[in-house]
Amino acid sequence: MSDRDFAIEFTAAASLAMVHISRMSEELILWMSQNFGFIQIADRFTTGSSIMPQKKNPDVPELARGKTGRVVGHLMGLITLMKGQPLAYNKDNQEDKEPLFDTVDTLKDTLRIFAEMVGGITVKPEAMEQAALRGYATATDLADYLVKKACLSTMRMKQWHMRSKRPSRMRWTCRSCRWRCCSSSTRKSKKMFTML
Repeated sequence: MSDRDFAIEFTAAASLAMVHISRMSEELILWMSQNFGFIQIADRFTTGSSIMPQKKNPDVPELARGKTGRVVGHLMGLITLMKGQPLAYNKDNQEDKEPLFDTVDTLKDTLRIFAEMVGGITVKPEAMEQAALRGYATATDLADYLVKKACLSTMRMKQWHMRSKRPSRMRWTCRSCRWRCCSSSTRKSKKMFTML
């Protein structure tokens, strides 16, 4: 009677679920944008803009992302409700119904419509392939290659730093021994790096 731990724990779990839905929504919104164009969401989950009817706005992901703040707010409200009460039943506890019931409804509706929307997503593999061919996906591999070839000593990657006066001329300096690497393999690595 004197606590509302069950309501707080449920709302905390719902908040975490909504945070994951919100993050996935952000990915879907980005992937659907003109800059990416990786996916297309079915028309029944989007609307056109009033000024640009040809534009498709990802309504469901945007609304789900917005509802997350509401559920997290209910969690904060319940915790704040309980924080100053003595260990007995108080009339304050009547304030638990609205945040709890709204959290249940919001989570249930969001999961239902999200499941329907995900089933209607069309993936555009050609756009993903074009993005992969731009070379950003191999940036870490290139950095590893440069570190291995640039210095003969065994140093960690974060011990290296790159300085550049001009974009076409890179200089590599080892921080620990101040030795400027200029072996033939290093020159080859620099050339590869400047071609990107």
